[in-house]
Amino acid sequence: ICLDLPAVKHRGVYGHVFLTGSAGGLCSSPRAWGCGWTVTRLLCFAAISWVLVTQVEVGAWTYHYGNKSDYSWELARNFCRSFYTDLVAIQNQGEIAYLKNVLPHHRAYYWIGLRKINNVWTWVGTNKALTKEAENWANKEPNNKGRNLDCVEIYIKRDRDAGRWNDENCQKKKRALCYQASCQRSSCSQRGECVETIGNYTCDCYPGLYGPECEHEITDMMVNQTPTSVSDFEGSELTMNCTFKTVNNSTMYVRWYHYGTEALKTELVNDSDVITTLHLDNGFASLTLKNANSSNTGTYVCEVGITARNLSVSGAGTQVTITPVNQTR
Repeated sequence: ICLDLPAVKHRGVYGHVFLTGSAGGLCSSPRAWGCGWTVTRLLCFAAISWVLVTQVEVGAWTYHYGNKSDYSWELARNFCRSFYTDLVAIQNQGEIAYLKNVLPHHRAYYWIGLRKINNVWTWVGTNKALTKEAENWANKEPNNKGRNLDCVEIYIKRDRDAGRWNDENCQKKKRALCYQASCQRSSCSQRGECVETIGNYTCDCYPGLYGPECEHEITDMMVNQTPTSVSDFEGSELTMNCTFKTVNNSTMYVRWYHYGTEALKTELVNDSDVITTLHLDNGFASLTLKNANSSNTGTYVCEVGITARNLSVSGAGTQVTITPVNQTR
């Protein structure tokens, strides 16, 4: 029989969602469109064309289902993993609305990739537990009626609870609802980990890289610290400045450290005698010591880092010398 058309590969950060079904069982090979040079081939070509013109632009993943056979949950997952990525993981209402609109009604409904594992409802494709906020159960479900209802179906075009979920016996036979992942080998410029999200993907870049596709190297993130040194008496107020090139404001941080006379490193935080300011958008930070005393003597270093990239750059430091008031300069 003819299985679903292969997914259209996702290109770039934004793409399309295509939902395809079987093309009427006109072909002989489950992995190839092996139609003969007959009217059957013409019908097969027409079926392919029909699927292509019914593609709908929505997001980035591609959805697929097989309409020639119903499977137990395990076999449905094997089907999805053999030809696509896995049984679908549903995590937002927009996706549910889309599937309700385009999937045809089937009396046995569709399996999705949610299963009870160690008594926790888990998305098998991502190995993540179902959160309370993402639950979409039908009324009074899951009820474990009859016990061993460890798998989940989605009601499509049902009179009641359309688009909602029901716990079901895993041996029941239903249609497989599959997805093809958006991450490709070329995603993230092969310089970061591609992380699937519903309708898109994100790149967790390797250290030293940044950008939507990890396309940029952090080789020019300079940190300049002024002044290089300062001397004053006890009770004085003095300020040090730190300027830097912003790379990704949402993940950057600035920390100030004090290296005392015994080379002990202490991170400085705001209090009555230490005031820090930070303007990430302008690439500027400052540290003010109020009512300085001899214990403030030492080196002050500004560190700028990007937590998500495990990268930090420090300034050259400011040497501070505080002289007791009973001593002359």
